[in-house]
Amino acid sequence: HRIVCLYGGAIKGAQITHLRKGADIVVATPGRLLDLYDGGFVKLSSVEYFVLDEADRMLDMGFIHDIRKIDELLPGTRQMIMFSATMDKSVENLANQMLKDPVRIEVTPQNNAADTVEQHLIFTKGEHKDTIIIQFLKREINSPENKKLPRKERKNAIIFARTKKGAERLDKTLRKNGLQSVAIHGDKTQGQRKDALDRFRTGQIQILVATDVAARGLDIPKLNYVFNYDLPMEPDNYIHRIGRTGRAGESGQAFTLCCEDELSLLFAVESLLGTEIPEMETEWSVKLKRLKKSSGNRDRRNGNKRDDHKRNAHKGKKNQRNDRRKLENIRKQNDEIGNAFLENADGRKDSQKSRASQHKESGHRKNSNKEQMLDQSRQTQKKNQKKYHVDRQSIHRKRKKY
Repeated sequence: HRIVCLYGGAIKGAQITHLRKGADIVVATPGRLLDLYDGGFVKLSSVEYFVLDEADRMLDMGFIHDIRKIDELLPGTRQMIMFSATMDKSVENLANQMLKDPVRIEVTPQNNAADTVEQHLIFTKGEHKDTIIIQFLKREINSPENKKLPRKERKNAIIFARTKKGAERLDKTLRKNGLQSVAIHGDKTQGQRKDALDRFRTGQIQILVATDVAARGLDIPKLNYVFNYDLPMEPDNYIHRIGRTGRAGESGQAFTLCCEDELSLLFAVESLLGTEIPEMETEWSVKLKRLKKSSGNRDRRNGNKRDDHKRNAHKGKKNQRNDRRKLENIRKQNDEIGNAFLENADGRKDSQKSRASQHKESGHRKNSNKEQMLDQSRQTQKKNQKKYHVDRQSIHRKRKKY
């Protein structure tokens, strides 16, 4: 069978070249598939099977529109198959809308971790997490016994961090402590991710630091250890994370580091699993109490919700009314401030007009005063001229007498 892979972040030219040669199986991301279809490089009229891997994520709001478009382009006689280790009820209802007479097959109970994965929980302080992981990796991964083995048989580990910055920081910290590691996250290019995974799969590097971008769809044979440096915001991702190990009948171990700030996230994960994760003590362990349902905290009971923003979105009508009242009060205050500002502006304009009129009046007064002064000066000049003329005549008469 000829297989072609289509995904974003890579040059289209090479993918188009492979498509022109023909394909029996196309593995694609929804966005790139639609992009090439719009360009006329993909024909979907003869598709027989439409498979959605990680169906719960594919049917999430971020991909549902693209999936619906692809579904409409496919022939009506094709078969649709969905795979997922976890499936939320809302997503399951959405899937049933797209499927016709579906048959449900469960290999293991839903939202359960594999029996081949041995789980451990370590309660500790946030500042001790680096020390715990570094000491463990130096003992297990950097040991002389492990380095003597062939590359593909050496012990390896994936460490999951919650954020991209956290993964990058942890990767630098490990390398500073003499541990060869590589990081993959959303800020890395497709080429950088591929290079990092290839080096990890071939055994060139035994430590991979990743965000949840590597929690799904990543198949690494004989992965020994998974570390949850941070507990995931979404409880489902815990199952996907630890599911990277213990695959194909192999055994593996998963270690979860939990500090006091993450107790609510731990409660959400254990509620999804339906059981408590066995606790493991180290020299950096601290005593922390798990949250319980009897606490009556709605956020804890609904811990399987994705994040605090979605929890706040489900507040009662009273909070919404209070928010509306606050907005109305703010608008009224803004209107009052605006009106006062306009009144002040009008007052300033009036004062400016009055000043201008006063200025004009004073100007007129000055002009009138100037004219009066000119008239007075002219009159004095005439008087002086008359006096001068009279005086000259009198002098001339006196001269004639003498």
